Amino acid sequence: FAACYYLLILTATLGLFPAAFAGQGSAVPAGAERESLSLNGTWKIAFDAENVGKEQHWYEHFPSTTTPILVPSVWNEIRPNYQGVAWYQTSFPSPSRWNGSSVRIAFGAVSYLAEVWLNGKYLGTHEGGYTPFEVEAGEGLLWDQQNQLTVRVLLPMRMPDFMSGLKWDAGKRIDGFILEEIPASKQIWYDNFGGIWQDVQVQVTRPTWVQDCFIRPNIYAGKIDITCDLANRTGQDAKLTLAMAATEKNNPIVEKSRQSKDIVLANGGQQFDLSLPMPEAKLWSPDNPFLYTLQVTLLANGNPADSRKFTFGMRDF
Repeated sequence: FAACYYLLILTATLGLFPAAFAGQGSAVPAGAERESLSLNGTWKIAFDAENVGKEQHWYEHFPSTTTPILVPSVWNEIRPNYQGVAWYQTSFPSPSRWNGSSVRIAFGAVSYLAEVWLNGKYLGTHEGGYTPFEVEAGEGLLWDQQNQLTVRVLLPMRMPDFMSGLKWDAGKRIDGFILEEIPASKQIWYDNFGGIWQDVQVQVTRPTWVQDCFIRPNIYAGKIDITCDLANRTGQDAKLTLAMAATEKNNPIVEKSRQSKDIVLANGGQQFDLSLPMPEAKLWSPDNPFLYTLQVTLLANGNPADSRKFTFGMRDF
């Protein structure tokens, strides 16, 4: 059963969640003024069974005794049944052309609690084993040099005698966490897993960028309602234009609708709500899964600052 379980996790990691980048160290363009660098590949891992890594500053002086591990993967593949703390480390270059941009480390998912350092500088923490997150690299980068990225990962333990027959290390609270008290969906007999189990990448954009957009089709009104999360790391409010265009996914020269709006984006970022008409849109159905693409672009003084594409279908349930 355990072997089948880990095969399932590996399949999900490599197949159902396709990697956005071909290999570690390859930078590829990803839209207007965007650049991405995949950090997938072989990292180092050091298991911290006694939870002494923070006290001993492993984020500054990584242990000499380590094991190679593939990212993304689960650490159970090399150390089955382990619960507790492990530290990951890799390195990546930061060309000086990125200076002045927003440079972020993006994680697809880490189980369960992740704390991130860059060149010994703390960047941030994320709790939750199934959700993506990113941290701003900021002043922690060393230009035109290799940067040491260190991640402390905590998989909370089960308490002792939770269920007979499970082969787990003795349970105890770590940083106040135990498995039975977190939303991990693995609290009963089902096996648990830890580690950086989804893609990791460096994302580089202008200091203003499109974080995400949520699209709500309204087939009765013939429109889509859109909520966009926009980020601003310029240190001041930014006057921008938010432009949107909807096209057929498989035939992008067929444009359904276009709209733009002048905005003032608060420092730090904020949400904006817009609606875009979709006249005589083709409906999505299982028999005809017709899809559209929404391109969202931020413009500064008429020049593209960032752009992202989102896929949607016109349907209702």
